Amino acid sequence: MIFKRTKNLYSFDDHVYCTVNFENVIYELTKDSAIAKYRLAMTPDLLMDKKFKTTDEAMEYLSSNPFFHGFYTELRDYSLFGISVPKQGVMQFIYNHNTKETHLIPAKSINPLFSFLSTHLFRYGDNTIVTPVNSSMILSLKKTIQFQDDDFAFNDVALDTLTNESNPVLFYYEMQ
Repeated sequence: MIFKRTKNLYSFDDHVYCTVNFENVIYELTKDSAIAKYRLAMTPDLLMDKKFKTTDEAMEYLSSNPFFHGFYTELRDYSLFGISVPKQGVMQFIYNHNTKETHLIPAKSINPLFSFLSTHLFRYGDNTIVTPVNSSMILSLKKTIQFQDDDFAFNDVALDTLTNESNPVLFYYEMQ
């Protein structure tokens, strides 16, 4: 079986991090070593202890056990992780460096702007992430967004001129 993540190497500020397929550890690379930065405790056994004879056996294991999806963003005070959870898809977690607490980012929220948080998050500043959102996705939620309170309104975005062919809209989320 061949399995690969779309991304195994991450760079934030002057630090470089890497992951290994089927392993729940994120390493920080230095000039002469790799140091385990995060260990994501999700499964009772590490996958490397498993022996698969067929691809079907491996896929059966993945369909019933959570694993690190390879989505990771390091900020100054927070880290964001994507964990693939059976039957629920990719769940997002945020780790607070100061309090050492991990919180689930809810997949559903009363604020429709949170629905744009995806696995395509990029660091933008110390504690800010940005995600590109396809204009057709915004158009599908246009009525919902327009009838929300002012707290949920778009700033500097003309929804009336937005079309399915428009460029993606960038959403910035500042972590506080």
